[in-house]
Amino acid sequence: MTKIGTLAFGMLYFCHISKKKLDTNGWERWGVSLRRLGFFQSKRFVFLSDKNEGENIFYMQEYGSDLTPKGEAVELAKYTLEKGKSRGAFSIISSRDGEFFSVIWTIPGKKENPDTYGFKVFDKELTEVSEGLYKLPYDGNLSSISSHYLSNSGDYFITVIEYKPSEKKGLFRSYKDYKAMHIIHVTPDNLEN
Repeated sequence: MTKIGTLAFGMLYFCHISKKKLDTNGWERWGVSLRRLGFFQSKRFVFLSDKNEGENIFYMQEYGSDLTPKGEAVELAKYTLEKGKSRGAFSIISSRDGEFFSVIWTIPGKKENPDTYGFKVFDKELTEVSEGLYKLPYDGNLSSISSHYLSNSGDYFITVIEYKPSEKKGLFRSYKDYKAMHIIHVTPDNLEN
């Protein structure tokens, strides 16, 4: 079976193994969203997010070979939603060797307040190894995270592309020109460029 390491799963592959339909246990009626399907430690899991009562919560739920839920869902991460906002997203990455995985999320900011990013790293025993919140040290309108990487030792890195305002004029101009690429080691305390 494939580990969570590749994270290349879809509903078809997940359900094909036992040729049954996934039992959602009613969560789709309550506004819970399916984010990812996968295997971890040779067990089937679904990753779900639930925007409820001012919070966005990310869960991991084990499923049996009959595609029915086993036990209680495990809360992996959560953040508070600003009043009137329902945006924000969770994602999951893993180390190449499958020994670690990380939940990463974005909390959208406003024009004057940049986006906030969060992460939690877990080992294969689901023990939390590290966690943190951070903001990019660059203008949010002129930078973006282009990739996330989790090392085999559980260290979390991001690649940030920084842009400068375009000086070109015309109908088909680019509003951002490349300035620099930064590889940043994200730790619970700071960002190391």
